[in-house]
Amino acid sequence: MIEQKIIDKIIQSLPPIDQIISNYLTLKPKGDHMVGICPFHNGSVPTLMVYNNPGIYRCVECNRAGNILQFIMEHETLSFEQTLQLVIDKYQISLPDDWHDKEENNLSQPQKLIQLAEWCKNYFRNQLTDTDEGKSIALNYLTHRGIDIEAINSFQLGYCPKAHGEMTKQAQVEGATIEDLEQIGVTIRRDNWIRDRFESRVIFPIFNISGKTIGFGGRTMAENKEKKIAKYINSPETEIYHKSHVLYGLYQAKKEIINQQNCYIVEGYTDVISMHMAGVHNVVASAGTSLTMDQVRLLRRFTDTVTIIYDGDSAGIGAAIRGVELILQEGMFVKVVPLPEGEDPDSFARSNSQFKDYVQRNEKDFIEYASIARLNQTQNDPISRATAISEIVRLISIIPYLHLRMKYMRECSRLMQIREENLYLELRKFQEKHAEQLHKKSRNNPIPSHLEAMNLSQEVNPFDLEEQEILRFLLRYGPMDLMDENIEGTNRKRTLKVANYIFNELDADQLSSINPLYQKILDEYKAHLNEFNFEPNRYFIHHPDIHVSKFASKLLTNKYVESKMWVQQGNYIEHTEDILFTLIPKVVENYKLSRVRVMIKEKIKGLAMINNQTDFEKILELQQEIQNLKMIEKELSASLGQRTING
Repeated sequence: MIEQKIIDKIIQSLPPIDQIISNYLTLKPKGDHMVGICPFHNGSVPTLMVYNNPGIYRCVECNRAGNILQFIMEHETLSFEQTLQLVIDKYQISLPDDWHDKEENNLSQPQKLIQLAEWCKNYFRNQLTDTDEGKSIALNYLTHRGIDIEAINSFQLGYCPKAHGEMTKQAQVEGATIEDLEQIGVTIRRDNWIRDRFESRVIFPIFNISGKTIGFGGRTMAENKEKKIAKYINSPETEIYHKSHVLYGLYQAKKEIINQQNCYIVEGYTDVISMHMAGVHNVVASAGTSLTMDQVRLLRRFTDTVTIIYDGDSAGIGAAIRGVELILQEGMFVKVVPLPEGEDPDSFARSNSQFKDYVQRNEKDFIEYASIARLNQTQNDPISRATAISEIVRLISIIPYLHLRMKYMRECSRLMQIREENLYLELRKFQEKHAEQLHKKSRNNPIPSHLEAMNLSQEVNPFDLEEQEILRFLLRYGPMDLMDENIEGTNRKRTLKVANYIFNELDADQLSSINPLYQKILDEYKAHLNEFNFEPNRYFIHHPDIHVSKFASKLLTNKYVESKMWVQQGNYIEHTEDILFTLIPKVVENYKLSRVRVMIKEKIKGLAMINNQTDFEKILELQQEIQNLKMIEKELSASLGQRTING
């Protein structure tokens, strides 16, 4: 177990939580916190709340919550120790060499594979820049293509030598296994031979959003078309590389995407690199695959505006339209930049010194551009015109947000010179068709009932809400002064803290929770209760037990708890700390009242289950206990201003 003081030092040495999370998605201010698109579920609206004080996050949709270490753990699929090591390395935090148990730092299989992919990337880079073969063949090829050293270093390009299996042999010398090399897709093994997948190719490493190598693309330098050598080959699907979830260049582009609030999408590796050299840095490519919904959702975390740059031919236009449908479904704004016929982003960026200006001048709203382009293709043929109008309306029908649909319908009506109500009739057809498809899907995949989905074997905690209230007050207000009390046997007084009062009351009635997580927090809190400068919110938010930390984060992001004591004449109390002396006793009394009422029900149930009516002694004992409990119930109810329940 890593010492808490080490964890505290690491967290205190980190930048504010919003700065770190901003490396993964766009955050925007909202009141006393920041909000963004949650990366842990397929959402399109900002449901992730990030609080710099006390350094926690929570998604109100999927209920993920925690501190910055939990965010990185979940996003990067790391262990707690690996997460600590990552932030220590990245933010250069100084710690003793023996800060953790080396045995706890065993890598998971995905982490082993990423580590091996990193080694392969460095091997390829070394082959490109430090070997005669690499410099004379691959480096010469790249510079001839106009790719400069700065771009080569920025995208960490490399070269795989032509000798059969050379990289695989060297990796084995360094301790890698053939099985792991096969798993990351760099080695191909057959019955009687082993080869490097990318031999004799320029290498384009593919990074995840955190900059870790997860795959590769390789381009041949051979121009002999008779051999039918594939120009590009990519890593196959592996445990660490899923091409439909990755965008080439996103790691290098994400900061500029956030700054510009726009992302350019192109097709290939060299398109991205050439645009970077031309000064356009907020660009990514869906290399190796058509644009997928997962890639669109990945972009949605950084911006709500996407600009597609496509080749100036019919195939490029068709690819653009296919990608646009997915982007529109996510409610994003879509623009296009059509290039001159015969050009692609790579060639046009290299040949045009004013490329950046050209892109900015020629950005067009996609619906507007497509409307004009499709109408121009109809050549006044009424059937073609009707088909074109229907296609544009179909695209508009995909948009999930009403205000955007209305905007585009007005624009479409103006450009196509057709009445808006006629367009809405066409729109309704597509919406009805979509609704019918959803209905069929729901019938084929029925949702299990609530009872079926529940885990009925779990013990239900009847005091869950009350115990959560007590824990929240302990974490948020525990160290604050509550009231003065007389010191027994003296004329002096001492100040009682909120936490001391709560624990005194719980101990007096020997109250504990059946929820092991709640009880663990209570036990640890009590153990640290009298420590100088104990900060319960920080302690539990940054607790090494991920379950404790996540629960504490959720509690502290719940600003209000729905219960009678929180409402006064229909208005929420905002300044809780001003009325703690009144509120805390009521919170504890409300908890006790709930416990008493459950005990009364259990005693009454026990009384009814006595089969032998001659067991008068047992009957009288239970009746007396019920009577005593009802007296306590009456006192607590009177104190809380509630009516007692008769029966």
